[in-house]
Amino acid sequence: MRRSHRKSNDHGHVYAIRHEHGYFKIGESDTPKSRLRTLQTACPYRLYLYTTIEVFGDAEFVEGEIHDDLWGYQKRGEWFDLTDEQAHTLADIDRIHEDVVEKVPNWSVEKHANLGDGERDGLIENVLEEQLSEAVELIENGEFPRENIEPSNGAIDKWATRAEVPTHEFIEALEDEL
Repeated sequence: MRRSHRKSNDHGHVYAIRHEHGYFKIGESDTPKSRLRTLQTACPYRLYLYTTIEVFGDAEFVEGEIHDDLWGYQKRGEWFDLTDEQAHTLADIDRIHEDVVEKVPNWSVEKHANLGDGERDGLIENVLEEQLSEAVELIENGEFPRENIEPSNGAIDKWATRAEVPTHEFIEALEDEL
């Protein structure tokens, strides 16, 4: 079951909050620690921030993919009854690039955690190439003025964030392409 794909956020976090009785809430937030405090005020049991995953792209989409991957362990809503191994696998992912989630066939939390650095880097390099292609096409079609290629431009920053590279590196690569 795939959720609708919305590009509402360019960067965020997916978190796993652990309930003192072992259940995990998997959600998304720009500020997971604040989310923990909010949930704690409504819960009589102790909650712990188990892990956070930095998401490059739409964190809500990635959260939905993780929910879909773990659907068989869902207790209610966003609460899951995970084994220690599943929880450790989730904690082994320190960052997820939304486009990698979309492009890896039969993506899963375990598959992502087991991607080798070279494999992950290769997928992220493909994302950089796609972002550069999109920018070049808009510039060549006159839809994005070439004089707007500067670090303070929101579109440039968005492309760099999606490509998971610093803005200045994206600009250098873009100028090389042009």
